[in-house]
Amino acid sequence: MFFLGCELDQEPTVAESSRYFQEAAALGHTYAKWCHGLNMLSGRGVDRNETQGLTLIREAAAEKFEGAIQFLSHAYAQGSYGFPKSTELAAEWWAKLKDKDVIPF
Repeated sequence: MFFLGCELDQEPTVAESSRYFQEAAALGHTYAKWCHGLNMLSGRGVDRNETQGLTLIREAAAEKFEGAIQFLSHAYAQGSYGFPKSTELAAEWWAKLKDKDVIPF
């Protein structure tokens, strides 16, 4: 489902792609959680739901997906998306990118 979502992730099939990302995320696919979270955050192909989107991005970061870790680090560094501005937390998240079991893009 995830790979099909990737193949369809362009106009005019963005909504269909988003559905596949959602299904894969519901089954626990970490990279799909990241993709679906971003889609929900922006409303791309799905109804916009910032709260649920951020929840999925946090889950993907906790599961060590590279993009989600970078996202949280930047969010803390900038104090964006409701995260408190914290250079310490930004650095902690960025340091996690060196872990051997990080899931790459």
